[in-house]
Amino acid sequence: MDFVNLRKTGDSWEFATEADLEDFVWANLKELFGLIPLKRFQQITIVDIALDTWLKRL
Repeated sequence: MDFVNLRKTGDSWEFATEADLEDFVWANLKELFGLIPLKRFQQITIVDIALDTWLKRL
C-alpha cells in the first residue's frame, strides 16, 4: 500500500476511517501477523448505512 490515510490527534496518529485501517491491515497481513490473505470479505449491512446516515446528521 503506497498511501495510508492518517490523521493527527493530539500526540498520536490514527487511521482516518475504519475502512482505512481494514485496508492497511489487509494489505499488510503477512508483514504484520505472518498470515497469507486468501479472500477479502466485504459486506455492507443496513446497520452500516444507518450509522453512516446518523453520523452525517451530527
